[in-house]
Amino acid sequence: MTTLRRTLPVRLGAVAAAAATIVTAGAGTALAATSSPQQITTLAGTTWTLGSFAGTGGKQTTAVASANATLRFVRGGTVTGSTGCNNFTGTYRQSGSSVTITPGPMTLKACPGALATQEAAVLAAFPKIVSFSSDQTTTKPAVAVLVLKDAQRATQLSYVATATGLRGTSWQATGVNNGKQALVSDASVAAITANFGTDGRLTGTGGCNNYNASYRTVGQRIIRIGAVASTMMACDPAVMTTEANYFTALGRSVRFTREGSVLTLRDAKGAMQATFTIK
Repeated sequence: MTTLRRTLPVRLGAVAAAAATIVTAGAGTALAATSSPQQITTLAGTTWTLGSFAGTGGKQTTAVASANATLRFVRGGTVTGSTGCNNFTGTYRQSGSSVTITPGPMTLKACPGALATQEAAVLAAFPKIVSFSSDQTTTKPAVAVLVLKDAQRATQLSYVATATGLRGTSWQATGVNNGKQALVSDASVAAITANFGTDGRLTGTGGCNNYNASYRTVGQRIIRIGAVASTMMACDPAVMTTEANYFTALGRSVRFTREGSVLTLRDAKGAMQATFTIK
């Protein structure tokens, strides 16, 4: 199956604000703490978005706001994420506040300008990390922050807690399964939207027709989407084909992964059915 590797601009207002708090606290501190810090004791099952990284001279540099640089600690010792340009997998080991991260396979897309600098810094930081601490930003509402440190206790990377739920969120499609085990991304896909209401209704446009369906999530991974109902307008044949593929993809989706501003829907076998970026 073809994996979509295009990075689209997204709105990361909350992350940007938290990152600003992290950086303005200074390279040695890495964040401005609240009076009631939230301590993270177990990394397994948590997902984070890069807020800042150690730049020239070790000074904390704000992460590129338009990129979705993530870090996800999977139960069992696997780590996945993105530098903001390329995706990677690897392993991690945690014992108390000690942690090591070993990167593994990574995509090899060319990264422009600031993204190349950020990627180089992230990859250079991983082998240096030996411990972590956690706190909260002074933003309202407060956001949990993960600080990854080297042997000299200097901050290498700071991550902001990533939202993982769907209720009350709106998305724009970046890829749709074409029914031939390929994820397609074009203008007709970009016109597709998905709004997960707080009332359990999924609404949006398939690129031509408006649609609605019921949805239900179980935990942070399982999703059940009901039968799709839509208006009956006729549009360009290519748009109609994409729309039909999208509605079929929704029906096949039983699992979801949200990593910050990126949402992926998968079928029971793990094949990607649709991908989205947050609106």
